[in-house]
Amino acid sequence: MNEIKIREELARTVAKDPNNIEKILKLSHELASLDNNNVRFSVDSGVINRLGKELVARHETAVSELVKNSYDADAV
Repeated sequence: MNEIKIREELARTVAKDPNNIEKILKLSHELASLDNNNVRFSVDSGVINRLGKELVARHETAVSELVKNSYDADAV
């Protein structure tokens, strides 16, 4: 499937079947894999929750720590 068809299918799915998370994620992943100019990542909300409860007091601090760790790892 080319990029235009993926975008159309994704838009159609979001509009008509927004609870079909599996299909939305699959199409989003396919679309992202076509973009060779950017690196994408996701963070499970459980990670931020765990950081907030176990390591830092505020969610903002947890996100800041994730960014700093990425920088330290030479992530671009």
